[in-house]
Amino acid sequence: MAGGLIAPARLHLISHQDAAEKDENAWIAALYTRQPLVIRQQIEVAMEQNKAKEGPSSKAILQAEEYAKKLEDYEKEQEELREKEEEELRQEVADLDLTEAGDGEDQQELGRTFPKQKKRCP
Repeated sequence: MAGGLIAPARLHLISHQDAAEKDENAWIAALYTRQPLVIRQQIEVAMEQNKAKEGPSSKAILQAEEYAKKLEDYEKEQEELREKEEEELRQEVADLDLTEAGDGEDQQELGRTFPKQKKRCP
């Protein structure tokens, strides 16, 4: 999935104004955080600015929404993978515990069924 993420630098951040403003910089900085919550907060601000014919274009806002969604999907996928790996590790530990417990029981069984060796006196 990592290859499917759109790099923030490739988003078309087209401002309705010529000069880069502080808000414009905050918008770009939000994209580079790779934090969907921060990006979505800036999308809300950008939408208000867009209504006033300021800030990022509608296309840029839409791309930012898509980017935030891809980041959320990626985070969810990574969390599912972590949970699966944790479960596999828990299962391995449980299997090892059972194997070790079984080995101890086998040793006790052997002690009961085999005659003990007598010490030889020289």
